[in-house]
Amino acid sequence: DLDTLDAIFSSSGTQVNLNPNQINFADNKKAIFGAGSDLQIYHDGSNSVISDAGTGALYIQATDFLALQSRAGENYARFNANGASAIYHDNVAAIVTTATGIDVTGTATMDGLTVEDGGTIQLTKNTVSAGDSLGIIEFHDEDGAATADSGKFQLQAFRGADKDAPDFKLIGSDAGGTLRTRFQIADNGDISFYDDTGTSQALFWDASTERLGIGTTSPSKNLHIYDASGGATLKIESNTANAYDSSKIELLGGNLSTSEILLGDAISATVGRIIYRHDGNSLAFDVNGSEAARIDSSGNVGIGTSSPTSKVDIRSPN
Repeated sequence: DLDTLDAIFSSSGTQVNLNPNQINFADNKKAIFGAGSDLQIYHDGSNSVISDAGTGALYIQATDFLALQSRAGENYARFNANGASAIYHDNVAAIVTTATGIDVTGTATMDGLTVEDGGTIQLTKNTVSAGDSLGIIEFHDEDGAATADSGKFQLQAFRGADKDAPDFKLIGSDAGGTLRTRFQIADNGDISFYDDTGTSQALFWDASTERLGIGTTSPSKNLHIYDASGGATLKIESNTANAYDSSKIELLGGNLSTSEILLGDAISATVGRIIYRHDGNSLAFDVNGSEAARIDSSGNVGIGTSSPTSKVDIRSPN
């Protein structure tokens, strides 16, 4: 019986005590199971150890669920046979398994993420108003030291004016560590590239009119260049190191149309004009809103007349 075994252990100095309710092992005295000392349970004076020291695996089995807890009952992890299992932080579930993957509460920090077989990374949130954030994917160089936002580049999604069509922005920090908007796709398809301050849309694509604005968000033509602070300039440059490289502007129109260069001002958009009429192949020059000269298909030049009858035909107004 236990009393007899306890007396034997005590007399032999094994530091193993038996009584009707428990078996006591001194520090570093092991309960060993298996022919090859495969499973060992002991306390080393500082820590309690369950060691699977031999062949095979270690199985811990439970009927309903298996819980790892502190002595006070605070959860470390909880595993269910036919349901969600969870890993806890401060007794709050941080990672929970689902039928299709995992549910993470809080921020996941990792060295890499691989999504295989055409999988999807999905950020889901219920929003209320236009402009509410739907989520952020952030790249962060932690060597940046100017501010907490230094070294950041973000892809952000926002609820658009139409709740079914979100806005997207690329936002990056400048050299001073301030986050600036760099690029945006609006819910209606408009696309904006921002200036260095992140406030002005320096290049704007109007999706509804299919027009491009540089310096304006209201392009009135296919390409509209506007400079609010000075003269707007369009520069076309070829390789000047090659003497035979040319710079060209091509104006192509239909056989019965015109190709025109308009020279306008705040009063009139056509106060000055150069017009090539493909129907008849003539080139005309308008000054102050009226035709001043024309070269016809024969090369005759008319000044004051649109129908020159000689190489140079100059006529005075009637």
